[in-house]
Amino acid sequence: MAITNFTYNVKWQDFTKINGRKAGINEDAQIKTLTTKFQPSFTKTDDGWKVKKIDVVMAVSKASSWVVKGKQTTELLQHEQGHYNIMALGVRDMYNKIMALTGKTRQAIMDEAKTIMGEVQPTVDEKDDLYDDQTDHGNITGSQLKWDKNIRGEMENEKGSLSNLV
Repeated sequence: MAITNFTYNVKWQDFTKINGRKAGINEDAQIKTLTTKFQPSFTKTDDGWKVKKIDVVMAVSKASSWVVKGKQTTELLQHEQGHYNIMALGVRDMYNKIMALTGKTRQAIMDEAKTIMGEVQPTVDEKDDLYDDQTDHGNITGSQLKWDKNIRGEMENEKGSLSNLV
């Protein structure tokens, strides 16, 4: 698998410190993860083309990730790690789907890849919302521990998927 930073450990230095919660936001931190590189290579087949390799790089956007000063607890950081890992699972799902693509032209594959990429973020957002709802942004310890275990299991399983998180 060519996903750089799939198992990245989030740290408070990845976040911009702010003085207070943002208006209308009921949490003490938010993390934003980016895919900073998406570079496929192709190989010719009898019927056209297939994806040979994809290099994907994930990163935390410090400019878009924030934490309220004085709220940097180990528990909150672990909760934010869960959000990062949910995105990592979404990126792996995207990667696996794109690696399976074939087409008559490289452009046809890229067009389909763009469609797949566009489907990932709404699914990640849905899982992020469920994660926050069920853990109350990490404040419900039992639920947080359950999610941590489920996310870890999916991350460690080569066939683990975002769709398996409930």
